Amino acid sequence: SNDFQPEDPWVQRKMLKLCEDAIAREDLKVMTPSCWVMDFRDWLLAVKNEVFPTRHFHQRICEFTQSDISLTRNFWMKDGRVAAAKIEFTLRVSRDAAAADGMEVQSAWDDFMAEVNSGVENEKR
Repeated sequence: SNDFQPEDPWVQRKMLKLCEDAIAREDLKVMTPSCWVMDFRDWLLAVKNEVFPTRHFHQRICEFTQSDISLTRNFWMKDGRVAAAKIEFTLRVSRDAAAADGMEVQSAWDDFMAEVNSGVENEKR
């Protein structure tokens, strides 16, 4: 079974919130405030004059990715539908940072994702 249902406006809102919250938290050290969900929201309004979230998710994502082919790396498509999506962040952590610094950031991300996943599970009930 596929639990990922991005056509659900609730799921779209949660993906957007994950991006916004990650960028806002200093301890996560997000360097590049870029997230395809935020770009998609802006594209919907600017190009399609539609509000986010959209009830036409799969169709609009196909159109969105045609506007910039590099966006396709964020999606696994199956039969014209988004079967999986990734959200990627570039962090402000030096490659030669001390292990303790890296572990601190990893711990912050572990805590953040536990909060995100806990919220998702609680809202499903």
